[in-house]
Amino acid sequence: SHYAVPRQQAELVATVANGNFARALELTKTDLNERRGAVVNFLRNALTNNTIKLFNEIEELTHQFDRSGIEQWLSLMLLWLRDAQAIREGKSKSLVNVDQRESLERFVSNFPEAAHAEAIFRVEEAIALVSKNVYLPLVFANLAFQLRDAIAGVRKESFAKIKAP
Repeated sequence: SHYAVPRQQAELVATVANGNFARALELTKTDLNERRGAVVNFLRNALTNNTIKLFNEIEELTHQFDRSGIEQWLSLMLLWLRDAQAIREGKSKSLVNVDQRESLERFVSNFPEAAHAEAIFRVEEAIALVSKNVYLPLVFANLAFQLRDAIAGVRKESFAKIKAP
């Protein structure tokens, strides 16, 4: 309230900032709605076969943000996927992206067999790679293909064989 941030935005910022007050203040100055829209757009592009469009988007993302910004962007993706999982499990009262409920519900109905746990794991793995200074376009390309497999159901059974980093 001291910074005149609306409650819904403050809750989203607090979740994305993960308890870091300085990061939360920084996030109040960014357009989180635009970033969340970019997350959904990336997921859509990852699920299509338009590789050129996907790689153009990856290039734009890696030039637009520094590593900290990419980690925050991936954290938004993580929250979105967790919300999708919550909807599928009937726990929609715990959504972070409440204003995107309709989009999340469409996603869940379009991909009823999606391996949400695997997709979430892959995003967490990408965040770890970003913090380890791995080449960002490679991280995003790999993530896009892994998300396509997890969400579109290409190799869902492979999650059982994955070892934690």
